[in-house]
This record gives sequence, C-alpha cells and structure tokens, in this order.
Amino acid sequence: MHPVAVAEEEAGGEEWPMAVDKYWRLYYRPDIISDYTPKQAAAVLYHEGNHLLRGHAERAEALKAQSLPWNYAADAEINDNLSKEGADLPGNYVTPFTLGQPEGELAETYYRNMDKPEEEEEDHCGHNCGSGAHGQDEQWDLGTPDDSGQPGVDSFNAKVIRQKVAQETMQHSRTRGNVSGDLKRWAEDTVSPKVPWTQELSAALRNAIAHRAGRVDYTYSKPSRRQSAFANVIQPAMRAPIPNIAVVIDTSGSMEQSMLARALAETKSVLQRSGLPYVPVLPCDTQVAAVQKVFNPRQIQLTGGGGTDMGEGMAAAARLKPKPDVVIVMTDMCTEWPEEPPPYKLICVAFDDVSSYYKPPEYARVIPVHVSQEQSR
Repeated sequence: MHPVAVAEEEAGGEEWPMAVDKYWRLYYRPDIISDYTPKQAAAVLYHEGNHLLRGHAERAEALKAQSLPWNYAADAEINDNLSKEGADLPGNYVTPFTLGQPEGELAETYYRNMDKPEEEEEDHCGHNCGSGAHGQDEQWDLGTPDDSGQPGVDSFNAKVIRQKVAQETMQHSRTRGNVSGDLKRWAEDTVSPKVPWTQELSAALRNAIAHRAGRVDYTYSKPSRRQSAFANVIQPAMRAPIPNIAVVIDTSGSMEQSMLARALAETKSVLQRSGLPYVPVLPCDTQVAAVQKVFNPRQIQLTGGGGTDMGEGMAAAARLKPKPDVVIVMTDMCTEWPEEPPPYKLICVAFDDVSSYYKPPEYARVIPVHVSQEQSR
C-alpha cells in the first residue's frame, strides 16, 4: 500500500484512524495514530489490508451495497478473524456480536441481515475505512493514478498481489507454522483451484468417447508393459487420447467479481491439466461475443454484463471446429438450460448454491464451488 497523510478531520471519520482507497493507497490520521501503541497501530493496518485482500470494494459494488452499512458488515467479517488471532484493535471496533449476528459469516450475510437506512448517509462517521472497503469514492481520495499522478494499484495487479500474498502466507505456514487458521484457509483458497480437473476431465473423457472405435491409440514412443513376454518383437504401448475441451464463462451482470476471478483460476487449471496447447474460451451473457483461443488465462477478455443464457454458449461450443468432447460452463446458475442434451459431455461449475436458482440439467455433471465462502477465509 502507498501511505498518504491527510487532514485530521477527513480520513476515517471521527474515530477510525486509517482508510484505504480502491487503488490500494493508505490514508491515516496522525493525531489518532500517535496515541496508539505499536501493536494497536499494526492491528489497524492489518485490518485495512484485509479489506483489500478480501476484495471488499469489488464485492460491495457487485452487491450494489450502501457504503456505510457494508463497511460495518465487512469490518465484522475481518474483526471476527482478527480477534481470534489476538490482534490488539483499539477502541470500539465492530464485531458480529456488536451487530447482533453470529460469528463466522460473510460480509454479505451480515449486510443482508442489518437494519439499513432508506437512503445513503452523506456524512460518514465512525468506522469508515474508505473506498477500498466499500467501493464509494470519498472526499479525501486522490482519484485514479492516471489522473492524479499518484501511485496506485489497478485491478489486474491487485489480483497479482493477492496471489503473491497467499503464496508467501502458505510458504510461511510451512516453515514457521505460526499462521492463523483463518489466514491459512484464505491463502489456500486463493492459491489453489477448487476443482480436481485431472480426475474430472479423465472421467468426462471416458464417458464422452466411450462409444468411439479406437478410443485408445497405440504408440511406439514408450515400450509396452508386457514387452518382456514377446522376446524380440517390439510391442507398442497404449495411450489415452487428449480430449477437445472448450470453456464457457458466464459474464452476465449477476456474476460477481469474485466468481469471475475463480473462473479464471479454474480455466488456468484446465489448461495446465488437459495437456492441450490452448483451450477455446467463450464469454457469454445472452450471446457469445467472440471465441478466444487461450494459451494463457491472462489473454481472456471477459465482456458482457447483461442477461444470462448459457444455452447460447453451449450452442456456440457445439459449432466449434474441431468439435469438443467436453465443455465446461462456469456460471452462478442464474440461467435456464436447454432441454436437449448437447453433443458433448457437459461439466457445470456452479459458483453458488445450486438449489437456489434454476435446476441444473440432468445431463450435466455439476460441481459446486462456493466462492462466497472462500472470500471470508
């Protein structure tokens, strides 16, 4: 984070000494910080950093949340973990208990269960952690790095930083062993894809092409395991074919940033595990904008933001050449599904409770990935 001192009457409201903006800049109140012990100042800095690592601004924008109630909900999510770690947070900080809600829940859950004002309050006070926590610009914000000339972190580099912090946290937990359980779970979920694609693709391939003659090939690049029984006659080994795979990513307005980030992580794992040089990726809301041949997940351009019709993405995948054996649809399940099964094996990665929206089709292999739970860890 980039520290920026600001006027005493501005950042953080009447009581809270620090704030962060959407570009990972830290604003602080010297008049309050000077009265804290080093441990208290470190705890507040740790709290603000958690807003950025957990993507609270993006989550608030996806929920269209009111900034002050959301800030309290996000604080409760963070401080629930920090209090268990023994962090010396000063003053009357927000916890699930102070909100009259149970421990271990997400900011989204706390926010939905809170009594909220009918209109957004203009004058923030108390625990206002800034636009990096709730997504709404504050009067002290310096603006975008391009406009202000101030240093800052864009959305892409924010993801890189989160990955780097998660990796170093995991490394520290293995060598030192003093990382809290909540922080370690967050790091594990950030670094590791949730779906075992090696097993899933192997099973899908077997089902998709079992009816084909020649579903296995012979190769002389390595000897047969039974070679010793045939003396001087060289026997070929058998190898499994590599499936043609396509990925459809739901880019409708209901897909939160955390879900899109998880879709990119799972696509990266598919690319690594499949053995293919590239995978066709089809971003889709109510239509497919363009088919992208992806060699690296950083190439993916996720366009969309409208309604949802994954049937369009499935139909576009069926028209690909070569035809796919397996199609993976990554969606929040807010979509209807075609009645007729497609001419390929369909794997549906559901970024939500699959019972909450449309019933998934019988012909699909559905893998639930609860992204919202990962964000709290």
